[in-house]
Amino acid sequence: WARLKFEELFHNQIAQLVYNFPLDMVTSSGTPFWSGPKRPPTPLQFNADDPLHLGFIIAAANLRAFNYGLKGSRDPAVFKKAVEATMVPEFVPKQGVRIQTDPKEGEKPPEAAPDEDEECENILKSLPPPSSLAGYRMVPVEFEKDDDTNFHIDFIAAASNLRARNYKIAEADNHR
Repeated sequence: WARLKFEELFHNQIAQLVYNFPLDMVTSSGTPFWSGPKRPPTPLQFNADDPLHLGFIIAAANLRAFNYGLKGSRDPAVFKKAVEATMVPEFVPKQGVRIQTDPKEGEKPPEAAPDEDEECENILKSLPPPSSLAGYRMVPVEFEKDDDTNFHIDFIAAASNLRARNYKIAEADNHR
């Protein structure tokens, strides 16, 4: 799960953005799209030998394990072995994806929202019966920034620094 999440967040979303807005794109006024405050991002290629990449995997996997009541691990060798065995689908750009570029677009009145009661009813119908989930429990994570053993700050720092790498922005340490 964590390896696929890395791919989604730090490779595929960025690759989709660059697909929609190529590096040589110009605006309707003829200026380069990627100029001024807009830095062109670069999709990251996962590397298990990069401590930041593996740190994200370890933190994300341990947070997810906690949710499911599973025992986590801190052993990088365990995670390296797992990511090597993970089948990661090749990125294929999605056609017709619309990404907002003009903040004024967000000011347009939203389209009529679907009926919430109907949507909730449809979701409830799609759930398995409670009897089929006997013994299954999920545990919520309570955020605690001062506990260095719970992976919360490790996850936030890794995710932030990976996004900084996408945009070639200086990375920060865990205590900033």
